[in-house]
Amino acid sequence: MSHKKPVPPQLAGAAPRPRCPVCGMATYSRSGTHPQCMQTSHDRLLRQAIKDAAVPPVSGA
Repeated sequence: MSHKKPVPPQLAGAAPRPRCPVCGMATYSRSGTHPQCMQTSHDRLLRQAIKDAAVPPVSGA
């Protein structure tokens, strides 16, 4: 038989979904970033800020 399978409606002429800049997967969120990825990147920045604030300045005495 030489019957072709139909093209799924989400692939037939639909615009591609935006990719999450953190994980690279397709996302449905309005901002273009998964909420869990946004939280992960925020936590990473917060941890770095806490680490930078905890390091005492080096004195050159």
